[in-house]
Amino acid sequence: MHALPPSSFRDGMSPRPSAAHSRPGSRAGAHTPGVDGPNPYTYFPVSSKDPLDLEVARVVNSIPHALLIERVDPPLRTAPKEGDEVRAQYAISSPLSRKVITCKLTTLTRLSARGTGQEPTTTKKVMCRVGGGWQDLQVYIQNHQAGA
Repeated sequence: MHALPPSSFRDGMSPRPSAAHSRPGSRAGAHTPGVDGPNPYTYFPVSSKDPLDLEVARVVNSIPHALLIERVDPPLRTAPKEGDEVRAQYAISSPLSRKVITCKLTTLTRLSARGTGQEPTTTKKVMCRVGGGWQDLQVYIQNHQAGA
């Protein structure tokens, strides 16, 4: 007589394995990256001459997230002139989705109060196009990480 091939079918006659000998569930011990640990992805600027790319790297590497950030547009070959608007597209990917957003670099200059002798302060901020308006990139990453 020939032996039957292995099968997962049980006829009810063979004893079931005890709980001590059963194998663990498929997700036992699995780790899903989240916001608790260090960033699994570090963004490295494509060009040191691109102030937007440098600022995107500073922002996304300063907050905990599990998103892959990639520049879609080619890098700038030369540094932009003072006052030029710098824009580029970036892809933000999670395990379940990929979204391409447009980012731009804004520079805010605040004048000091009169008579204090302080020089004006300049702050750089990366804004991304969301819906019909612009949102701070840091806020966008935090919302996207939370699934919003």
